[in-house]
Amino acid sequence: MKSPQSTAKHGHTAAQPSAIGDWVGVLEIAGTALGLELHINDTDGELTASLDCRDQGTLGIPCTAAQFEAGRLALYFPSIQANFKGRLLDGNTLSGDFSQFGKATPLQLKRSGPSRAKLHRPQEPQAPFPYIVTPIRFQNKSAKITLSGTLTAMPEDHALKASILLISGSGAHNRDEEICGHRPFWVLADYLSRYGYAVLRFDDRGVGESEGDPITASSETATEDVLAAVAFIKARPALQRKPLFLIGHSEGALVAGCAAGRNPLIDAIVMLGGPGINGDQLYRDQINAIYSAAEPGATLEQHKQENLNRVIDTILQAGLHEDLTGRLLPLVRETARLDIEDQEAAERLATDQTAAFNRLSFRTLIKTRPKESLSNINIPVLALAGEKDLQVLPDPNLAALKQIIDNGRQKSRVTLKKLPNLNHLFQNCDTGLPQEYGTISETFSPSALQEIQLWLEAVTRSSTPGRVFPGQSI
Repeated sequence: MKSPQSTAKHGHTAAQPSAIGDWVGVLEIAGTALGLELHINDTDGELTASLDCRDQGTLGIPCTAAQFEAGRLALYFPSIQANFKGRLLDGNTLSGDFSQFGKATPLQLKRSGPSRAKLHRPQEPQAPFPYIVTPIRFQNKSAKITLSGTLTAMPEDHALKASILLISGSGAHNRDEEICGHRPFWVLADYLSRYGYAVLRFDDRGVGESEGDPITASSETATEDVLAAVAFIKARPALQRKPLFLIGHSEGALVAGCAAGRNPLIDAIVMLGGPGINGDQLYRDQINAIYSAAEPGATLEQHKQENLNRVIDTILQAGLHEDLTGRLLPLVRETARLDIEDQEAAERLATDQTAAFNRLSFRTLIKTRPKESLSNINIPVLALAGEKDLQVLPDPNLAALKQIIDNGRQKSRVTLKKLPNLNHLFQNCDTGLPQEYGTISETFSPSALQEIQLWLEAVTRSSTPGRVFPGQSI
């Protein structure tokens, strides 16, 4: 159910007072109870709606098509591939089905006032801190943008072991890689800073206080930003002669590898849930794994699988910057019209999904070839994967990473570990489904944090200090 925060702006049917208001209910998915809040409004004579799932930390999920006729309500949320269809029973109850990834689940909503329940996140760092928290800004001169972040490090009278740069995954993230009410990079930075590491994390392009356009961002632009951050770190006198490590999550793991292949001042990398197989197969595996986990034994319908393959093949065959709207829309429209009875709503859903498929970031992901990014790595690598990761399946990706990075070497440069019971965010979980992320109070498994810290300690002891970035001191 994951979605960026946003608010519905468009409705398509005249509002009717009986449906307008705030509604609450509990959705049971794969043994997990998710509290939902539905907000329906009359906006200039049209029905608009948005959905909150505070258990997942997602607010304002946009409804792009809304209808209420003869007591029947239909709402469509393309950003999370979901819809709700139900009936108004007594003026205060909506009863129907919530469908996501093709699976329908009964849902009953009651009229209520808006909730402001606080999310339970016990690992969230709390002041006072033993280390110094410093807001920083650095430039990517080639892109002519300024990026902003936070550096956490012990005071100068404490010996710093090394510097660490955190790299977020695909999508637009702030410096904490905030998702579903969790701030995993804040937790990771806090943990490692307490062990004597200087940790830098920064907002992605166009997010938070960083400049740039998130729409045109890709793994290549992310790599450029990481290299600019490396230059910033190596220009600081206290860090110049310290080892430098990169920790990347998901697609950020590939970015870390790519940056390491271009800059010899990087001493080691940690890949958290990093892809090793090609992007098109990665996405197919992800869709099918999530679908099967949501309904054990189920498989993606044949027409959906065929159309998904056509979409992927179209992206693979086209140039990276070619506008594919005209070629993708008919394929997406075909699936939407089979799933949604109302053709106007189906068309709007198809338009939204086509725009998502046509984004540079998504097309770059589909065209990703990890072998091209990682084959030049000649430094130690720790690759961790969650046993229940449904977004980057552990077994095929860990095997591929080992083959690519070792590249026939007699002595392996990569340490591989599959951590039991953890999902893509490295939380202990039940199913690994994305809709579970926000319902889990744990942000980052303590055992995973310890795995990272112990490996870094070993690499720090074996790293050769003294390499200085040939830039200006600050």
